[in-house]
Amino acid sequence: MGDQEHEDLERILIEKNANAIPLSYTFLKYITNNFSHEREIGRGGFGIVYKGVLRNGNVAVKKLSRTDDISEKQFEDELFCLIRVKHKNIVRFLGYCSNISREVVHHNGRDILADVQQRFLCFEYIPNKSLKHYLEDESYGRELETRYNLIEGICHDFGLSRRFGEQSRIITKNIYGTLGYLAPEYLNYGKLSFKSDIYSLGIIMGKILRGNNDILDFQNWHKSQVTDSPQVKRCIEIAQLCVNADEHKRPTIDEIIAMLNEIHMSRSNSVPSLEKMEGQKTQPQHVAPIERSSVEHMPGTKAGPEWNRESARASSSQPPPVRANKEAQDATTTQKSWFQRDESGPSHQSFAPRQTERVVAKETAPNCFGEVVDDYKLNELVRYAGKAKTQEDRARQAWCAVNEDDKKGKALRYVDVLKALYGNGQSTLCLVYNATGDTLYHVAHHDWYGYINDSKEGYPAEIGNSQWGVFHHVHRQGEPSGSMGAVVYRGKKKDGQDQDYLLAWSTPWGIWYRNKAYCEIGGVDYFKRRWDEIYVKLENADYSSRTKSGGCEIEALIDKGDSPKFTATLKTEHGP
Repeated sequence: MGDQEHEDLERILIEKNANAIPLSYTFLKYITNNFSHEREIGRGGFGIVYKGVLRNGNVAVKKLSRTDDISEKQFEDELFCLIRVKHKNIVRFLGYCSNISREVVHHNGRDILADVQQRFLCFEYIPNKSLKHYLEDESYGRELETRYNLIEGICHDFGLSRRFGEQSRIITKNIYGTLGYLAPEYLNYGKLSFKSDIYSLGIIMGKILRGNNDILDFQNWHKSQVTDSPQVKRCIEIAQLCVNADEHKRPTIDEIIAMLNEIHMSRSNSVPSLEKMEGQKTQPQHVAPIERSSVEHMPGTKAGPEWNRESARASSSQPPPVRANKEAQDATTTQKSWFQRDESGPSHQSFAPRQTERVVAKETAPNCFGEVVDDYKLNELVRYAGKAKTQEDRARQAWCAVNEDDKKGKALRYVDVLKALYGNGQSTLCLVYNATGDTLYHVAHHDWYGYINDSKEGYPAEIGNSQWGVFHHVHRQGEPSGSMGAVVYRGKKKDGQDQDYLLAWSTPWGIWYRNKAYCEIGGVDYFKRRWDEIYVKLENADYSSRTKSGGCEIEALIDKGDSPKFTATLKTEHGP
């Protein structure tokens, strides 16, 4: 049963960079033996996990619970998060399923026939069981050094869980999760923030240190712990801070990592005590998240998960810098470390106060991929550091980085999921790369046939320099028509003046037509009343189109087939 799905899923298990795929309910039911109790791996507040047995390997199938409370958009949001996150310490996401079946259910005292929504997520199978198993099984050792190493690894990778900025907050009436790990503000009032996850982290740390899965009395538990290990003592302090009932007094993940790194430094004068840490909390000082989407680079530093490409070599002797948010009254900000540093070492300049004019940047839209290349990014590169920078410089670097950090691959995976969620029928999967040296702004669009699939984000409102923007244009279901539309973005000519860029595509209905791509450059609002003219040009176009004007160039390409990729690159002419 499901030979092709067996082959596809087994291929993904082997190919580490393969994309997640849609899976049928029938196939998941087959590999889990009809979701039998014998195949159950575990369960929690979000669902039940089953072992799926393939012909050559195993997978984990998560059946989401309470799907009636989860909208289609919420399910899509989870899919996109899972697809975009790839890390060696995170289990790989392999596939997904959204199924509606007609079933007899008991409702208001009687049995009725109703549509029942079921959703599933498929992950790689981890044979060594869960942390809970090792906490409860007395046959496993309780070496403190092993526990500390486990905690350190969890904390260093915890920054990957940031779904919102550290200042973000949402309020919900639907409470999900496992009791005992939920923060009090979430459990009692439905208030969810980044600090809610910090509370859960503190619970996990406490259970690892204690060596069992019992409920902990954090106020008195640390007094009964007899240990000479400074690492364990520090972890106890951190766990206490994390489970503070006042979310504002909980540390950020940057502060936690800094405290752990101080242990490695083995310098007692730089280790803040629990009392000192709590005292500092009376004067709130926020440590910004490292990701570039919320805080821009300082000159000469790296940000986000990739910050350590150049600086990691020094990490064994120096902790990573912890950066504070803007507190000055003007645009110039002094960045300060949260903790005192010993400046006697050779690398202490890494933590010296720096100045920068830009501290907070706009958050990157979910349908844009890649790090923005601007003057601040150029200042990190030897070629441009300390020199005047131009639009041509930014365009050159963006063109060199067109495939950097797998950003095109991430964009492709994103739009592939949009297509999978949409289903069958003509549609156009659109990707736009900006190498103009400046931001592109969405100013207009036009639909001849079909419409933008706005179940997610629609057209990217802005595409930063060196970013891929993606969107999905679909035909109207039930109509004998295809996907035919155009979008206009506004950017800068080489002389700095504004101009408009038109991108148009046609994926017609019927085997006797072929796909077409067209592009054009004009002045501001040039295309506003020319849609009939553009339609004729698009009808006479081919699979590719190219145009130049104002020192800028566009190339647009479209594949063959019912749901082709339409790829457009916009760049400013530049020297070597």
